[in-house]
Amino acid sequence: MARSVEDGTRSGNHYRMHRGGRAADASGNDVDLSSLFIVNNRILVVVRCFEDDNIVHVNGKVDPRSDIDVINLEMIFSDLGQIEGKPARSVDLAEHEKEAIQHLCLLTMKPVIYVANVTESDLAEPDSNPHVKEVAKAASDLQSGMVTISAQVEAELAELPLEEEIW
Repeated sequence: MARSVEDGTRSGNHYRMHRGGRAADASGNDVDLSSLFIVNNRILVVVRCFEDDNIVHVNGKVDPRSDIDVINLEMIFSDLGQIEGKPARSVDLAEHEKEAIQHLCLLTMKPVIYVANVTESDLAEPDSNPHVKEVAKAASDLQSGMVTISAQVEAELAELPLEEEIW
């Protein structure tokens, strides 16, 4: 999956992306949007839902709800120059009002889908994973969508020789 935001400037000049998922907001402050992807005008947020001592989590522990809260705050901060400090999608707007602010390209106006990234063993029964349950509850609370994937399995499938792929 490719980011629609690459090195350069996002439409509307709200933030500039840099390699490694770092971005600078309108004030030049660094924000980390590395787990955020924009696809078909929807935001996909990949959330870690597995334990692995070989892969260090930035906060020292796997806590998907905290990760979701941080990403939402970063999107709000990105939009702060435009609105009053809460997700734009949470404001009840008439259709003509939505059209009037569309040119602002607010991240927090876009629909969000949270992507629970699990191990291969959790893929068959993701609801048994407490982290996935946490992401599902957060998605429901935030009126967002949610899907479960295993990036590990996807990476392994991507490396298969063409003749071994099954369609």
